Amino acid sequence: MKLKVRPIIGCLTHTHFWEGPCRAGYKEDMTPEAEKKAADEAFDAAVKELQKATPEIEMLPAVDARYNETFVVPKEVYAKIEEDIEEVDFFLCMNWRIPKLERYRKTVVIMQNGNEGIDFAAYCRSIGIEAYVAMDIKDLNEIAHALWVRKCTANTRALVLTAGSTPPFGLQSLIREPELIRQRYGMEVVKMPFMNIMKYFDQISDEEALPIAENMFKGCLGDEDKERVVYKRHKILPRSQEDDGRIRLQRIHHGMP
Repeated sequence: MKLKVRPIIGCLTHTHFWEGPCRAGYKEDMTPEAEKKAADEAFDAAVKELQKATPEIEMLPAVDARYNETFVVPKEVYAKIEEDIEEVDFFLCMNWRIPKLERYRKTVVIMQNGNEGIDFAAYCRSIGIEAYVAMDIKDLNEIAHALWVRKCTANTRALVLTAGSTPPFGLQSLIREPELIRQRYGMEVVKMPFMNIMKYFDQISDEEALPIAENMFKGCLGDEDKERVVYKRHKILPRSQEDDGRIRLQRIHHGMP
């Protein structure tokens, strides 16, 4: 499982040369042609930096979101941002902020080491949008890892089988109210007596069960883990029913009894 991230590389350019309260410098560096060249170079440098991102991220094509002194992002840029937006886990903003990006109410990570990124994150949080600031690629990878863990947890379903009647949660876990975990992370926990699942054993063969088990492992184990994990046939029904072939898969790790 990976995080799907949409990089958006912002850049402020100007329609012509002038100087003002927050714009000063050499004229040859402030013409539209010079600023376009600088924006192109900044975009290429940002894309190259993304190659250092954690493998837990699947980077979608980066969007070049430059705009002029009107601070209005062109519609065609927003159209690119909106591509596959339902699959995007968070926006990664680089260089300049993206005006009105908050309209999507999508988690935002701003990677830049200036005050603008901190201001934009604070603004997003003030209106209820999750936002983080990464000073560099190391910060980005740490933030992404935490969000990756949350996504994995949200896609986890736990089935706890007991030997008898279902006991209260408080007797088995330090987590007194698992409903809070479900609300915050989306993880479901189902508990029931193990005899309740016996009927399903009659409805599926070992040949059908093995692909299901392998699919459950997919994306959850690294290559080294896969080599260490083996499947063991485990007879769980009474001896009188052994001939029926009702055996199931049990995952064990080397070194465990």
